[in-house]
Amino acid sequence: MRAVKRIYLLIAFVTVCVVLVLSCSGENKNKDPTSSADQISIADANTNNFDVAEIEQNRDLWTSKNIQNYKMIIGAEGFLTNFPEQVLVEVHSHRLKTIKSLSKTGKNHTEAYKEFNTVEKLFDFIDRAQSKKPYRLFLRYDETFGYPTMIDLDDSPGTDDRLILNVVSLESNKE
Repeated sequence: MRAVKRIYLLIAFVTVCVVLVLSCSGENKNKDPTSSADQISIADANTNNFDVAEIEQNRDLWTSKNIQNYKMIIGAEGFLTNFPEQVLVEVHSHRLKTIKSLSKTGKNHTEAYKEFNTVEKLFDFIDRAQSKKPYRLFLRYDETFGYPTMIDLDDSPGTDDRLILNVVSLESNKE
């Protein structure tokens, strides 16, 4: 009889825990933990309504500046990725000249950055991402030059495939 009471108590406890977890996750379902005032384009998980025109507007701004030679530091974060924390990229005549890992952990997988090691490739990456209608795509741009300063991409809600790219700095070179 005591064993039966314990089983019923255990079932009741588990039920309460499940109800609490479900109700708590429901409260925050529509809240965006990365929202901020300076965020420019948002792909809502339910609507995917990011502004393609804004992407093109910033690409046009970048192109109009005609910056062919620059150095930039890019950082990437992602689940189970081979990204060094940051890399220093040097671009000459719109083409990658050098890429160097700034990692203090010894990771030197600079080839992981091959899809986005120039500003033009960052825009191409955004184009490919938005065409796949991702679960979430958050973008920030430099107001003066138009290049992406942050790309937060999550292809699907149930997997650990989120990738966050940050352009930490970009400096034009007059070569």
